[in-house]
Amino acid sequence: MAKEKAQTLFDFREELPGLYDPGEKPALIDIPPMRFIAIEGYGGLYEENSAFMDAIDQLYQMTDILRSLPDRGIDVHGFYDYAYPPVEALWMESDKMPWESAPRRTSAWAVMIRVPDFITDELFELSCEEAAKTEKGIDCERIYILEYADGPCIQLTQDQSYIADEKCQALMDELIEKEMIEFDLCPGRFRHFVFLADPRYTKPENRITIVRYPVFMAEL
Repeated sequence: MAKEKAQTLFDFREELPGLYDPGEKPALIDIPPMRFIAIEGYGGLYEENSAFMDAIDQLYQMTDILRSLPDRGIDVHGFYDYAYPPVEALWMESDKMPWESAPRRTSAWAVMIRVPDFITDELFELSCEEAAKTEKGIDCERIYILEYADGPCIQLTQDQSYIADEKCQALMDELIEKEMIEFDLCPGRFRHFVFLADPRYTKPENRITIVRYPVFMAEL
């Protein structure tokens, strides 16, 4: 008897290469709304046991709950199993100083993990109830559903850094000048980073990050 073929997991990175494999040259892209589970915070990014790293742990634990809802006896319309999405983060503007001079160790941020569209607000509430039954210590008071659209932005991939380095910034500035457009870091639009390697376990030399900066333009 032939072995039953294993179910293929939906993988956001493979199914949406334009969003998760953009290449090292900057390009203009218009990114639609997407749903995430998210935690906001403030403080250091790289230290062990930091609030940022704890938020990543919390979101991955909640992702485990979301992926296992059918196994917990909860009917999920349109459910499909999916691979763990990469960690993403929005870097907030500082109210007290220009972004360029704000210490990276004290950045305000929202860390996020994408969820499929079948994860409704109601399902998320049920997931929080399921999380309360576990001993994982998931703090559902901090986690919320976020729908965020980058909209028109510049996107590229860079290695060995979790923020836009000088080379990356120079490439974006060159495209900005060529296309005669402007960065659009206004309220509600943020610098967006996608960490293709888990920040909790990745050495600096192995970091791979997608960088997205919002831009203003009439049409894309």
